Amino acid sequence: MAFWDYVKLAALLFCVPAQMWLSQNTAPTDRTNARSFGDGGFGLVKQFKANFGDVSGYLATHLSVMENVRKKLLKKSRTRRGVDEDADDGAEPHAQSVAIEVIRYDYFAASEAPRKDREAPMYRVGQAFRHKQYGYKGVIIGWDARAKAPKEWFERMGVTQAEQLSPMYSVLVDTRDRDEEHSKTYVVEGNIVLIEDPSDAVDYSHSRRAQYFSRFNSRMNTWSPNPRLRRKYPLD
Repeated sequence: MAFWDYVKLAALLFCVPAQMWLSQNTAPTDRTNARSFGDGGFGLVKQFKANFGDVSGYLATHLSVMENVRKKLLKKSRTRRGVDEDADDGAEPHAQSVAIEVIRYDYFAASEAPRKDREAPMYRVGQAFRHKQYGYKGVIIGWDARAKAPKEWFERMGVTQAEQLSPMYSVLVDTRDRDEEHSKTYVVEGNIVLIEDPSDAVDYSHSRRAQYFSRFNSRMNTWSPNPRLRRKYPLD
């Protein structure tokens, strides 16, 4: 975490018990200041134990709250930017990040930063393909010149160190080959086999196709990116 993330976490962990004490010890008289402080201090400890049990329980409770906030912010951001809620899904569900991890918006080709360097990627947004290993049909909707995903996801999916240093592609799988809930995935470049026949490439079904493409260009044998996707991948 960055320095300010530690500061925010420390402030959160301090403010809750402090607020509990203040609510129980507001406006004491001069004669009872010391007594109120002592009673309030012991009362705070008792109340803390009643609510959380111990420090570990307190931390677990508040980290859980922070994780829920993180998920809501991430969902809201993706909705605002036109990115699907399952943008970070692989072929299988991957391990969730811990609550205090800095939120990442650039995993799985989700970054909105325009890609201005095409030296590494072999394929382009809009190209239809079949997966070399699993055989499903899909269309490329994004790419990273170097794979970007959580370490846990790489380990679960069996992505090698060499593949992590190579381009990976965000793709939308034809819903006749995979259910829509798991149709957005992240594919290693070596598993992409382009579909050369335009009649096969245009035969592609997905309810969210219009979120990424405007039409099929039969001359180029590719799906034409819509304006938002074109801004993100100007050289494709």
